[in-house]
Amino acid sequence: MVLVRHLSVPILPLLIAAGVLLICAAALSKVRIWLLFALFLVLGGLRFDSMSLQESPLAALLKSKTGIRQELSFRVLQTLSSSNNNYAVRMENLAGQPLRDVLIFSSIKPMIPGERYRSMADISPLTSDPILQIYPSRYSAIAYQLGGAKRLQPSLMRYLPARLRNNMLQNLDAKLGADAGWAKGLLLSDPTSKKAFNTELSQSGIMHLIVVSGLHVWFIYLVLVSLLRIFVRRHIAEMIFLPLILLFAALNNWAPPITRSIIMIAVGLIARWLQRPLSGAQSLSLSLFIITLINPAQLFNIGLQLSFICMAVVLFGVPRLYLFNPDTLMQHHLRRFLQHLFDGLILSLLVSLAITPLTLYYFGRASFNGVIANILGIPLIGILLPLSLLILLLPPGLYLSHIFVLSYNALVQLWQKLVVQGAQMPFSFNGAYFNRNHALALALLILMAFLFIRGKYKLGLVLALPSLMLAGSLYFLPLNKANTADVHVFSCGVADCSLVRLASGETIMIDTGGGRGFTMSDTAPSEEALLHDSWLQNTLLPWLGRNGIRKLDYLVLTHLHADHFGGLLSLLQGMKVEHLIISDDTARQPLWQFFASRPYFKPRYVHTITDTISIPLEKGRLKFLHPDKDFFSNNENERSLVCRLDSGGQKILFTGDIGVISEEYLARKYPQELACDYLKIPHHGSRGSSTDAFLRLAKPGEAWLSTSFRNRFGFPHPETVQRYRYAQIPVRSTMEGSIRTRLLQKD
Repeated sequence: MVLVRHLSVPILPLLIAAGVLLICAAALSKVRIWLLFALFLVLGGLRFDSMSLQESPLAALLKSKTGIRQELSFRVLQTLSSSNNNYAVRMENLAGQPLRDVLIFSSIKPMIPGERYRSMADISPLTSDPILQIYPSRYSAIAYQLGGAKRLQPSLMRYLPARLRNNMLQNLDAKLGADAGWAKGLLLSDPTSKKAFNTELSQSGIMHLIVVSGLHVWFIYLVLVSLLRIFVRRHIAEMIFLPLILLFAALNNWAPPITRSIIMIAVGLIARWLQRPLSGAQSLSLSLFIITLINPAQLFNIGLQLSFICMAVVLFGVPRLYLFNPDTLMQHHLRRFLQHLFDGLILSLLVSLAITPLTLYYFGRASFNGVIANILGIPLIGILLPLSLLILLLPPGLYLSHIFVLSYNALVQLWQKLVVQGAQMPFSFNGAYFNRNHALALALLILMAFLFIRGKYKLGLVLALPSLMLAGSLYFLPLNKANTADVHVFSCGVADCSLVRLASGETIMIDTGGGRGFTMSDTAPSEEALLHDSWLQNTLLPWLGRNGIRKLDYLVLTHLHADHFGGLLSLLQGMKVEHLIISDDTARQPLWQFFASRPYFKPRYVHTITDTISIPLEKGRLKFLHPDKDFFSNNENERSLVCRLDSGGQKILFTGDIGVISEEYLARKYPQELACDYLKIPHHGSRGSSTDAFLRLAKPGEAWLSTSFRNRFGFPHPETVQRYRYAQIPVRSTMEGSIRTRLLQKD
């Protein structure tokens, strides 16, 4: 599946290979086992290919249209945002045609999860960005309600999990008030508390304790089976447990870690009932086989990857180390407690070590704070989880329920203090984004370390030299081929951020995307919001790290509007910048003085553009055309820096947010300089830009538009789109994902 995904192997060669292997396996008994193993691998590729061919009619329709307006009926699966009335819904039919796509539905009034509705809606495709996105979206499109919604007759059993989940969430809110978020997260994967404490949970290394996972399934198994054994025998208690835990998985949307844990427990129980031996490797492999057979895309889910790595360490990676004589250990309670504590520390340390390559690749961070925080965190969650379940099940008027709520509130206060204190421990680091090769090299070294930890010294010594050579090759192997050059116009909403990589290795970024937390009149905006809420911090920095981009040679900031400088502070804090280029107007503004006063504002050179100038590059030049010394305007957009990149015989014109005034000025003063092969469309396609005269002088072979679907400004405006159509200039838009164009390299 991994090879087919990355190599894009067509389905026909896989079918031929499967047929040949099957015939050979039937005829050649001596090597049959190896042929069957190869057949199994090919069938995995076929399963993944078959999934990619299953495109819904809605997805095919939205490929050719920017949106459709139709009546649809659907059932509400869960609430995504109660403040914005956004819901996850499963379609039943669209314009009378049966469909099963899962959409985001933005309603006018609140809806009830588990209920069925019919409504007119505008349906638009969600931006699918294979360049920036690691996690594929679970939703096919987004629908905006038009007019009223008619409630339909429900189907009781079919929609029971969604309705039950909604009732349970409301029940916990009513009983626990402001502290209900933790119970909702532990029982139903509700993200309320996770979002509020996301930074602290990540840095403390105990995020896994609040996100519903296989650990929670084991807690529930121990609690329920122990309670049921008071009344019935063990195997009957376990039979009762299985359908209950399946309902728990349905309430949590069949998350891969939960599914993995349930399969392992169920297989283990059935093997014991049948008195058949079953190893941990067999149950772990079987759970992976079942999950990927049902949905091959889950193999690339970060939750599944982390869950299986953690379980593999528990089963195979933990050495048996004794603090005391094992023969007398059971006779001393204190020694037994200390031994269990030591075992927990070792397990937590090894799990943190094993998942480090993944967390560095996906999140740019690694935390060993959890080694210590888990000592209190696991027992606390072990109490909070069953306590939350009891509060949920018991009627609110009982005296016992009141005691449980008071106990829960006290434990939540202790838990929150643990989260905050754990985040302040020094055993974590952020911002170290590993690319694929570096993550694989580190994983290989950690695997070798586990061989020695487990006492496999002979095998470790045999593999040490080739493993070190392979890890070294991966570490120093460049991700990108030499002498390649490209330009990315990133999909960052109604904002601008472009990246150019030249064959010489030089990197140039134009603007930094959007940010939140301030208005344009602020001279000292919220630094915390700029650092943590910007698109660049959350999306682009990880992508740059995964692609081996550790520094920028040039950063051009066209003007001081939030949709262009929103990621500036995050970029300067997380990456080295050699040359930062601004206009003299930008340099005079109080907002710029705020940025320049930050302690991490450390570009090597800051260049202020006062007039037309050309900056030489190793393989080309960067020429700034606007604003020159004679231009003046009170409009910040009109004062945007306009630059043209010349490289390999190609010209790219970046225009910021200029409008008619600047375009007419450029057309009058620098008409010969506007001709280009590629044009970054000014001001997101505003009607006040891209004049006919400007387009006639530029004459690009292709134009790039940076905007989003259904934005509040209505970009691109229809008259602007029409002007590009009349000029016969092809337009590519970031509404459909980030744009990547390979640049030719001519001598």
